[in-house]
Amino acid sequence: MALKAKFKLTDIRKKTEDFYNRALAGALEALKDAAQQVVDEAKLQETYADQTGNLRASIGYVIFFNGEKVAGSFASGTGQEKGKAFSETVAKKYSKGFVVVLVAGMEYAAYVEAKGYDVLTGSSFMFSPFFMQNMKVLQDTSGIKFEPVKL
Repeated sequence: MALKAKFKLTDIRKKTEDFYNRALAGALEALKDAAQQVVDEAKLQETYADQTGNLRASIGYVIFFNGEKVAGSFASGTGQEKGKAFSETVAKKYSKGFVVVLVAGMEYAAYVEAKGYDVLTGSSFMFSPFFMQNMKVLQDTSGIKFEPVKL
């Protein structure tokens, strides 16, 4: 007796593609949320006096997927354009997978941090915990199991 499939190969491809797209969309949302949490945290730091508002405005993020910009957030202001430009320069070095660039784009941000003030560095250490927390929520709500990869 021969077995006859009650499905088409195109159905399997479609289901697999749908699952992949849902997983990518969920991961992107988790990355966006974590990046925004870091940016918000950095902007709340009052370890330095931002005379013009440009330094805080230059703090933001851009997310790329396979070399294409898929998300980003910066406040309006002079620093915004510098932050965006810098993040795109950094992201061009990586063309596969997701790349999250957290940036304080004003050229003097490193100088302010070198003086002992926290512009972005301290808050950036919170990205991983924020991201893992967001992925846990995604896992609990979607049923998609994500395992961290040790590099």
